[in-house]
Amino acid sequence: MPQASFKRRRHRKPKPGAFFELNLDVLFLIAEYLHPKDLLSLSRTCQSLRELLMDESSTLVWKTARRQVDGLPDCPPDLTEQEYADLVFDARCHMCGRRVRTVLWYIRCRYCADCKLKYLIDRESCDKIIRDNDVLATEELKINKEDVSWVDVGQMESFLDEYDASFDKKQLLDDRKKQYDTIWMHAYACESWQGKRERERKRNLEQLRREREQSIFERLKEHGYGPEIEYFGQPEFQSSYKSAFRSSKLLTDKVWSNMWPEWLEIMKAFRSRRLQEDVYPQRRRLLAIEYENYMTQPSLDTPSFDLLPHVVDITRLPLFEDIIKAPEATQMDGKPFASAFAQLPAFVGGWKKKLDVGLAKLIKIPSRLFSEDLTGGRVVPSSNTLSTESSQTSTKLQLACALFRTVNGVFAHPEVFSMCRRYSSNSEDDSNPVGPIVKQLDITFMEEAAYIVHVCGLDPNVATVDDMDRRNARLRCLWDDRNSYNLVMNWRNAILYINARGRLHGSWFVDSVRPVVFSSHERWQLISDEHVDAIQAIEQSIKKLPPEHVRCLLCRPSMGDALQWNDFAVHFTRCHNIDEKEIKQGVHYMPLGICNSPALGVEMVQQGEEVTFRVSPQDDVFTRASLRRRRAGRRSQ
Repeated sequence: MPQASFKRRRHRKPKPGAFFELNLDVLFLIAEYLHPKDLLSLSRTCQSLRELLMDESSTLVWKTARRQVDGLPDCPPDLTEQEYADLVFDARCHMCGRRVRTVLWYIRCRYCADCKLKYLIDRESCDKIIRDNDVLATEELKINKEDVSWVDVGQMESFLDEYDASFDKKQLLDDRKKQYDTIWMHAYACESWQGKRERERKRNLEQLRREREQSIFERLKEHGYGPEIEYFGQPEFQSSYKSAFRSSKLLTDKVWSNMWPEWLEIMKAFRSRRLQEDVYPQRRRLLAIEYENYMTQPSLDTPSFDLLPHVVDITRLPLFEDIIKAPEATQMDGKPFASAFAQLPAFVGGWKKKLDVGLAKLIKIPSRLFSEDLTGGRVVPSSNTLSTESSQTSTKLQLACALFRTVNGVFAHPEVFSMCRRYSSNSEDDSNPVGPIVKQLDITFMEEAAYIVHVCGLDPNVATVDDMDRRNARLRCLWDDRNSYNLVMNWRNAILYINARGRLHGSWFVDSVRPVVFSSHERWQLISDEHVDAIQAIEQSIKKLPPEHVRCLLCRPSMGDALQWNDFAVHFTRCHNIDEKEIKQGVHYMPLGICNSPALGVEMVQQGEEVTFRVSPQDDVFTRASLRRRRAGRRSQ
């Protein structure tokens, strides 16, 4: 197969254009209106123009162009106009051609970092004739952490050659010294001009950036994001999209169209954040005010319900959250949540059932109980009929042993929910944020109550509070404590005593060897019913302390609505306009807890076979813990 022949293409020389056919006078006239930097570029376009513009006859053209640069000092005598323009306006290293912004004005050159190391020498390392006389220009630079005077190697070698060949060395030194003074003064003037020019450049760049910044914010406001800019301030946006503000170029429509998708995502995030921080909290505060009025002014024609959610949960219900997160332009005058409050009773019924189910699941009655009085210490199996999953929740919560601990004491259902003052739902995404929330309320079942019921001779699986009150038993405390041994109390105070003793010791009865077993033959002894009348007579003579917490009967019950005794009178004065002297228990308020506030205990005194009772001469641990909590509550107010 014959090989293909390749023709060598010859490079054709470009034909001279019309520009080269111009008269030299016209060409020079045009060149005089150019900037020195443009003249440099023009001189490098072709050999002909270079020879023309670099010729000595073109000096006037370069001088005229230089004079158009405001403030630039005149050309020094040791440089030509072309060399001076190259030094000032060509930002390239004179040796390697790299881009260099800094001009070494004293030695009349530009060097990159590498060339400085190669072509500069420390003045102290030069010949003695150079060190002792100011004959060469020096540059104060910091190279390799040495901040000293540097001399150009080429200038040094040229001077030494000239010095060696000179017949009148003294005259040469004098001429060099005069030239040195001229170079120094001109370099100082150039440095001042460059510094002024740099400051002007920075001011112009800053002005351009401000104009670009203003243009960006104006465009954002046109898109409707003015409230976000006013709320967060411009610096917040500058830090979020730095590259948009760093440039000093004009913000054109094309540039903005490229930036807008990223700006849109940023502004959506800022709008969501502003709504969460500024708009929604105001609406939640408005809802809290309406909710308080709704709670304190129950309507007679409104269906009643056992319990209402906490105000934090109310704000997260869908029917209220839709109003809170309505468009910002939605008017919130009058009572914007009235329609939602009208639907609240229908929702609360189902929520309350879920809450009760969750609380009932905490009740775990021990399957085996110990009772010395009933069985002589033998184990008695319990039917535990109500501990199965099929048990009705309402029946289970009515048991006498259905008692629960909170940070404020022991409470029964449903008043235990009144103590959950600090409860708030943390789940923003939960479709039912006030669903089964018992585990989040810091409520624990008091398992020891079942032992107390059993010691009194009743079955904890079926005994109710009314059953225990009718039983009206009295228990003798057998704890290993000289202040509590032989104390006699009813079943309610016995339970509160267990709780107070655990709080006083900082733990719930955890022994160093083994957990404490709350068995009757170790901790409690049932007192014969024949002594109950005598004990009750002494109990009636003991002054009772007021309850620690109460609940207002004029308000709808809700999560966390408990009032401390020290400030409940303020509530009736402010919310119900009732004077403190007119407040009555059972009419305006009810105490919270499984019994009235504690009092000094009754002590059992046994001499031989004779048993008597008296008021305990010492404060028991129950009363001390109660008084300590009261003092702490007064100090926190």
